[in-house]
Amino acid sequence: MNSGAHRSAPSLTPGESAGARMSVTERRWFQQLIRRETGIALGDAKHDLIASRISRRLRVLGMSSFSDYYALVADRDPERAELRELIDCITTNKTSFFRENHHFEFLRREVLPRVTERSSRRLRIWSAACSSGEEPYSIAITLQEALGQNANRHQILASDISAKVLREAELAVYDESQVSELSRRQLERGFLRGRGRWSGRYRVRPELRSLVKFARINLNESSWPIEPGVDLIFCRNALIYFDREAQDGMLRRFADLLSSDGYLFLGHSENLTWLADLYERVGQTVYRVRQGAAQSRRKPTDAGSLRGRPTEVRSRGTAPALPRRRIALGEMAANATPSEISTVLGSCVAACLYDPEARVGGMNHFLLPDGDAATQMPRRYGVHAMELLINEIMKQGGDRRRLVGKAFGGAHSPSLGDAGRRVAESNAAFVRRFLQVEGIPLLAERLGGEQPLEVRFETHSGRARVRALARAAFLEPPPTSSTAAPRGEGDVTLF
Repeated sequence: MNSGAHRSAPSLTPGESAGARMSVTERRWFQQLIRRETGIALGDAKHDLIASRISRRLRVLGMSSFSDYYALVADRDPERAELRELIDCITTNKTSFFRENHHFEFLRREVLPRVTERSSRRLRIWSAACSSGEEPYSIAITLQEALGQNANRHQILASDISAKVLREAELAVYDESQVSELSRRQLERGFLRGRGRWSGRYRVRPELRSLVKFARINLNESSWPIEPGVDLIFCRNALIYFDREAQDGMLRRFADLLSSDGYLFLGHSENLTWLADLYERVGQTVYRVRQGAAQSRRKPTDAGSLRGRPTEVRSRGTAPALPRRRIALGEMAANATPSEISTVLGSCVAACLYDPEARVGGMNHFLLPDGDAATQMPRRYGVHAMELLINEIMKQGGDRRRLVGKAFGGAHSPSLGDAGRRVAESNAAFVRRFLQVEGIPLLAERLGGEQPLEVRFETHSGRARVRALARAAFLEPPPTSSTAAPRGEGDVTLF
């Protein structure tokens, strides 16, 4: 589960409204959050766009601080409902019917004649960033024009990360200006004209709507609910919002999903020059996987289907288990590959640090801020433990300037009296102060209380799961003062 108590990021200065100015630090927080959750990389030049669009949510919620809103959406949103609202605000959804018409001509000229010749062939088509629906409905119109009633044998999955535009796409109602580029024949065969209060509006006919199924899919997720053997993937003008690493991963996964004679359609400003060993160009921004190039090609089954529920996605199967490592007092671990680090805490503290751009994270477990024994066992003490963790994350490719943090532990067992309480409070105060001095935002914490904790931290996502344990598991008898020597290893039982 998510951590319990949370700290807001620093608030704006008194009297400064959200509409007035977003600080550079706040912009970076949102850039990192959006990059982590969606894969979308918003450059510094997008400062005004980010501030303007997020301001809409602040007005809806009656909030005046970007920092408070960040704390809400990053850590106090267990159902992730507000995160979805933020994504809806940030994502750009510009599209139109038959945009980049050469793709539909390619479909009509190169793909559909072969389908007609082999009447049993069933096309599976994925519109991977469908926005408000113009693209998948343009595909459906093309199928209808070329195949007539046989069009209904084929299947189109339309997905987007924005639940808002998916609702619009499912409704399939468009203003006159949105259909103005369509021919009279396309309007008559593909749309119903609105009357009365719907005058000036057009709705896609039921027989075309039935060809399209909608699902909310985040292209940044580790799994997509789609079987291999897809014939056509339209992912146009979406990759430009991702960095090269994310683009590379998505394009390789597209290759694994495509059938042996499938096609990938990209936007007019997108190209695959750096993946020439995997894809070959067969038309204007139309690509096909080179024979034998896809590394994990799986044979499609005839029963395979494009899956998904409207505005919702469920992953298929169980995700592979992450490599796990338990750390004890005086230990730390960091990793640039997906893994889980865990520990159990009483009065001790664990700091979890994460670079959301490099996706490198780590966790430590220390006893006290400092002490006389620190020169002998430095890893047990806060200052040394924090610097060792930061240095290890940097070795793994992280950047100290981008780090964000979460902190756990510092609990007090009533059986240990006032001395134990002082130690626990000192540990909690230290980690807060250290992160503040270093300029590392403390996104979440669960410090204090009377229950020990089990903490599990994902190094590749920055997510932490926390479980409160029974008091009987309180197995870290702390020193009676900050200068006393720590107990021996045999007295620290963590599992």
